[in-house]
Amino acid sequence: MGAVEEINENLRDGLGGSFIYCTLGESIDEEDMLTGENLPTYEDLAHYIAYTATGGALTSIKKQQDYCFGETNAIRFYLIYEPTLAFLEAARQH
Repeated sequence: MGAVEEINENLRDGLGGSFIYCTLGESIDEEDMLTGENLPTYEDLAHYIAYTATGGALTSIKKQQDYCFGETNAIRFYLIYEPTLAFLEAARQH
């Protein structure tokens, strides 16, 4: 990497650390889910659950008949969810 040619010394020297830019995907808003607006896909919600529980990502998400979608060495994940307002309303009534 070549020399930085920034005139402002603070911008040229930086903060002495590094910077990583990450794209995390669509946000999941609980309020939108309650109203049926902008429902996440099964895969997006499964990734969110796995990350929230472990602080890491699962390498693959696969919905199975028993509702298991993945596992780590210590945790097996299950999710009963369909991204439709009718499904959410039926689940709320039970």
